This record gives sequence, C-alpha cells and structure tokens, in this order.
Amino acid sequence: MMFIRINENADINEDLLEEVSYYHPDAEVDEQGNITVYHRTTKENATIIKQTGIMTAKEDALFFSSKESGYASDYGDTVVKFKIPSTELQVNDVFDGEVHF
Repeated sequence: MMFIRINENADINEDLLEEVSYYHPDAEVDEQGNITVYHRTTKENATIIKQTGIMTAKEDALFFSSKESGYASDYGDTVVKFKIPSTELQVNDVFDGEVHF
C-alpha cells in the first residue's frame, strides 16, 4: 500500500468522512482521517506507480474508490491501494456501499 503524506498537521475533513460513513460504513478510515482507497489501472501502470510513486491522469483528475471491487472494477485489471488524507479527497460519485473520489 502506498501512503500519500500531504501535510502531517492537516485537519480532518469531517464532512467527507460523514458522507463516506453513510454510503460505505465499512470503509477503512484511521484515527488521523486517512481513507484507504483503491485505484484500478493496467498491470504495467500499477508497476510504474509502485516503483516511482507517480500517477498520470488520463482525464481531468485521478479517480479512486473506497471499495477494492465494485463499480470501479471496469477501469482496470490491477488494483493499487493507497491511504490518502480526507482533506485531499473530493467525492465524485456515491453508490450503496461504495464512494468514488
């Protein structure tokens, strides 16, 4: 798993955490407000991400899901797991049991 550290002293986005807990009660969130999220991609891109820590967006943003499998499954055959501070995420879409960022 990769951990994205933006600012050790960052606040916790309580509103986002509340929304996540409503739509995906089993989402992994630690005491610092970091959310475990999953990014689907190709095997080749997953290797590059893990080796370099660099991700390149093919659209206007990078997309993640709160669930390893689910609605995002069609976006790649390989999953990269991250922990990202809640202050650095924006909800893109919600489903019953899953949140996309």
